[in-house]
Amino acid sequence: MHKPGNRLTNLDTCAATWLAALVIVLISGCAPNKLRPEVASDAAFGQSTNGLANDAGNCKTLIALPASPTADRLSADRIRLMSWNVQKESGRGWLGDFERLASNQDLVLLQEAAADSYALNNQNGARYWSFARGYQSSTAMTGVMTLSSSKSLAQCHLREQEPWLRSDKATDITEYALTNTEQTLAVVNIHAINFTLGLAAFNEQLAQIANAIEDHEGPVILSGDLNTWRGGRQKLVDALATDLDLVSLTFNDDRRTTFFGKHVDHIYVRGLKVLDARTPVVESSDHNPIIVTLSLI
Repeated sequence: MHKPGNRLTNLDTCAATWLAALVIVLISGCAPNKLRPEVASDAAFGQSTNGLANDAGNCKTLIALPASPTADRLSADRIRLMSWNVQKESGRGWLGDFERLASNQDLVLLQEAAADSYALNNQNGARYWSFARGYQSSTAMTGVMTLSSSKSLAQCHLREQEPWLRSDKATDITEYALTNTEQTLAVVNIHAINFTLGLAAFNEQLAQIANAIEDHEGPVILSGDLNTWRGGRQKLVDALATDLDLVSLTFNDDRRTTFFGKHVDHIYVRGLKVLDARTPVVESSDHNPIIVTLSLI
């Protein structure tokens, strides 16, 4: 496989100027919910699975383990999924939107979810969860959270540091058994590196994903806020998709959020067909969610 780490592009000068201004806004912006006192590290999170990995190599090993015949299983005929950057759960009305949109989903992939999230404690039918921490201060923690109606076989919590802010961006990889097949589903929930003067850190985050799931032969979902607000970033994601045989989902009425005229939220799949796809508009976050129903090919 040709690693995405070999595909760098030059920084757009205009984008760098915009980033510098935006970093100031971000640092002075709203902080996420305060942590419960007992929440201190990744060890506080997660459900019982085949195991928990914190690096790509161990993740690859975990995903290769066979599923138990008695494992919880997602329906291979209908996998309902929502992916949404919830803007640190700070937007007015986000709870109502979450309750309305997350109801009856089999998989809910959140970015910028708070560690003591309402979503974690009131999961609208999603009985299991995995949380990979990203941004952390002395009083707050946010990251990527995957809620599911079935227990995962494995969880992988990967991180890459934002070069400017020195905070982490997280990737959560979970694996699920499926009905009527020995194949398993790998689900990648990512909040991509954003504030950089180049693409090296962004590229390394994608390389971690490639390394973790390159040997997985079953279906794959890769989704989240990929921060593809410029062409060079999108080309790197396209290269990753090519290497992993992933296809980008399209939408008839595409209401996904754009920055600099480019979509930043995506869903890529392999071995799955689309039964339904929509992008509802919300005012409770600066990102509109993506909701799809998928079926095993």
